[in-house]
Amino acid sequence: EPLEPILMHSTPGVFGVLSLSGDGVALLKALTDAWVLNAGQPLAVTWNGPPAGARSHIVLELSVDQHGTSPISVECTFADTGHAEIPVQIIDGLLNAGISGYPNGSLTRQTADSMEVAEKGCISLLTLSRQTATVRVSGYTACSSSDDCPSPMHCNLAVNLCE
Repeated sequence: EPLEPILMHSTPGVFGVLSLSGDGVALLKALTDAWVLNAGQPLAVTWNGPPAGARSHIVLELSVDQHGTSPISVECTFADTGHAEIPVQIIDGLLNAGISGYPNGSLTRQTADSMEVAEKGCISLLTLSRQTATVRVSGYTACSSSDDCPSPMHCNLAVNLCE
């Protein structure tokens, strides 16, 4: 059964009268232990599905460059079906743009509503459940000291990479 609606109403104020709505979302649980990125392969991600009738969607975020050597990260919105796949072309583009630091990712189950506010911009109401993901890149070992690296490698602290 769908989760309860969440309504936000305001009296007139700086932004005028506001009226936004969303649905409560079911607690999100990733079913994939770690996202392992391999060049030449898509990334499959799974999570627990929502209750019947839910109107939520999933936002996946993924970054492998924490030191800003490239301006590339991935953000995808998927139907909340319990499974999604990032195509190989996107994974390869992300990896080829540069890897530094500790890769990271997250899944967020959410509903959203927004409204324009005259000359002020936009007001949004999000209901969400978010979970971070462990992300690994094949052939890349992140480190914060040489103790994190297999022998005889050492830690290049400038990019947090065992070399």
